[in-house]
Amino acid sequence: MVGSALAMFHYTGITRPTKDIDVFYLIELTEHKITLLDGEAIVIENIGFVGVKGFGGGFDRYMLSMFGEEAMKNFVQEAVNESLLLDRALARLEQDHPEIQKVALMHYAPIAETVIGEPKEIYPFLGSSHLVEPLQRRKVAAAFHGHAHAGKFKACYQQVSPFIMLLFPY
Repeated sequence: MVGSALAMFHYTGITRPTKDIDVFYLIELTEHKITLLDGEAIVIENIGFVGVKGFGGGFDRYMLSMFGEEAMKNFVQEAVNESLLLDRALARLEQDHPEIQKVALMHYAPIAETVIGEPKEIYPFLGSSHLVEPLQRRKVAAAFHGHAHAGKFKACYQQVSPFIMLLFPY
């Protein structure tokens, strides 16, 4: 059902429920036993799951920086904010359940390896390396993302703390 929830927000163009549609979606999601993880965590069968939207901005040495016009700075700031949201959710999960494995769910990609197969020109719009640091520092066992439709299904990210990254194309 995670894929269904991600797809619902992707295809309707909704990035986050607004005040007007909160009640509708919460009722729908509750009736179908779906939990919306937007900077939150849930523990299921002794595995901790956190979820964020993430955002674009590019990867590694091609990552956009907060330089230039205000619109570009805002674009980069959104990626930074999502990274902080991910880190806070993982920190709360660690504090409440220090011994369990952690899994991250995102819409945007945190590494370029799983968007290989997409046109390189659109990489900055498929994800951001800002999301990698919390995954590594908080020792996430696996991370799943959507958004890329022609990317690589699986990649191991080995830099600081290895984790398995899986693309969930929908």
